[in-house]
Amino acid sequence: MNQEMIQRLIEIYPFKPTKEIAEEFGLTLSQVYNKAYSMKLKKADDYLSTSSSGRLQPGSTLFRKSNGTYQKGNVPINKGQKMSKDVFDKLKPTMFKKGSRPANWKEPGTIEIRKDKNGHLYKYIKISDSNWKLFQRHVWKEKHGEIKPGNVIVFRDKNPMNCEIENLEMITRVENLERNWLHNYPPEIKQLIKTKNKLIKKIKNYGTK
Repeated sequence: MNQEMIQRLIEIYPFKPTKEIAEEFGLTLSQVYNKAYSMKLKKADDYLSTSSSGRLQPGSTLFRKSNGTYQKGNVPINKGQKMSKDVFDKLKPTMFKKGSRPANWKEPGTIEIRKDKNGHLYKYIKISDSNWKLFQRHVWKEKHGEIKPGNVIVFRDKNPMNCEIENLEMITRVENLERNWLHNYPPEIKQLIKTKNKLIKKIKNYGTK
């Protein structure tokens, strides 16, 4: 998040639904919540009294379940109430107009380099708004169809930026795990493991003919 986005977050976080902020910035809800928490940003009391906040009636044992969903029977504190003019006037400048798009909106088909949850860089492609997919998986599916359950797409040359179809390979998660720890063994053991895996693969393929 750059300085301009941080300043924008400071201005609108107290008065705007977090989901809309995430869409405007092209981030996930968790990313916005985490950033706001680290900056000690909070929703304004006026905003929390509106239907946009989604707050529940006081007195409930739990406002939300651990997975973030509302408990059955809970009723919003402001059910049936209209937004006050003062609150509406504060929120109006940040409200999306019909058909408008955030300044950082990207066309479907846009490719970006991002970090995964482990901090590794990969290419991602935008399929639709709020829907980004790993580019190597997208390339594979376009050429070969759906990826089998329990399989992953890996790079033959170990370069995650090279998503040419010739550089991609579909293997099982077990094979991928073996490849990742194989480098810890001496060359002769590596060769034995590779030979074993090839034999197992041939036997499986033979059984399907």
